[in-house]
Amino acid sequence: MRNDIHIREIQDSDYDRIADFHSTFPEDNRSSDKWKELINYWWDQNPAYSKGYPRGVVALKDNKIIGFVGNIPTRMLLSGKEIVVFNGAMWRVLPEHRRISMDIAAKNDELTYGYVRFSTTWLEKLNKVLKIYKWSQFTCADDWYYYLGNSQYLSKSKIIHIIAILQKILVVGLNSLLMILPKQVSIRADVKNTMSKEVDKLWSLHKDEFQFTNVRDSRYLNWMSKSKTIYYIYHKNEMKGFIVLNAYKKKCVMLVDYWCSDIANYAKPILKFLLRNYKDYNLIIPSYNKKFRKAAMSCLLVKRKNSIIGFIHFGKEKPIEDDRCFLTMVQGDIHLLRLEFSDSEHWLAEVK
Repeated sequence: MRNDIHIREIQDSDYDRIADFHSTFPEDNRSSDKWKELINYWWDQNPAYSKGYPRGVVALKDNKIIGFVGNIPTRMLLSGKEIVVFNGAMWRVLPEHRRISMDIAAKNDELTYGYVRFSTTWLEKLNKVLKIYKWSQFTCADDWYYYLGNSQYLSKSKIIHIIAILQKILVVGLNSLLMILPKQVSIRADVKNTMSKEVDKLWSLHKDEFQFTNVRDSRYLNWMSKSKTIYYIYHKNEMKGFIVLNAYKKKCVMLVDYWCSDIANYAKPILKFLLRNYKDYNLIIPSYNKKFRKAAMSCLLVKRKNSIIGFIHFGKEKPIEDDRCFLTMVQGDIHLLRLEFSDSEHWLAEVK
């Protein structure tokens, strides 16, 4: 390590420099102001963040940031107690200083030692590193189901465009008479933020169904609503749960989270609702359980393997068996990024 490079924990005074670092990073297309907005979303606006939380590490040379790794906090319930977990975010080092990449990661590991940590990636090199450090691999959905409603953003392959066109004709045409929701089921947004009490009641009633899952109370949803679209599912005027959608700049929408287990009983009405309201989008439905998988197949969605790999390090906590966990696509950092994220292009490239 050269003496003119200093690696330390992120401080309040670093926000502007972090935003400038990311906005000028090779191939990044976000402005410094957008990055400031995102950084505040990660930490200051986040209900899981509190003063003293290790936000990550920066490497500085001549008082300028040349490397960064961040931690986004989220609240989770583990064996009945609420904990704050770490979601690794944006491990970046300027190309001419890549030799210090592992030093930055080591410093962050030191800061977060003992805590539960998540990482999601499709980079094989990072997968190998995490395995070496004894992180455990997890999968929240083996397969993804696609509705290709906007073929102009897909692969250049003519075959894919033909498949997309045929699928859209079949889904819109053959299912047009079936798109009406059952009379007893309604799906709606909370435009005036009036459902907090119902959400907290729902969380209280169902939180003990799993030993390890995200805390999904009204504070969680209020935070998520700043970057994502949330719909609430009702049956006979009783809230049965909610779904969380993440939208990307190239007309792509993914179902990234839902709660609670009862909601899987309404998987087909939910998909019909999404197909009707997002018919001109590319829609991605992870197969969180058998009922969502069956509903996706009945709605003629295209099945593909999940390209994102998740890893978890339980730190000082005792690992939980997979069948007692409920993990979704909000683990890691990918879907905790507020700004439109170009990695949706990567997922759509998998449809080939």
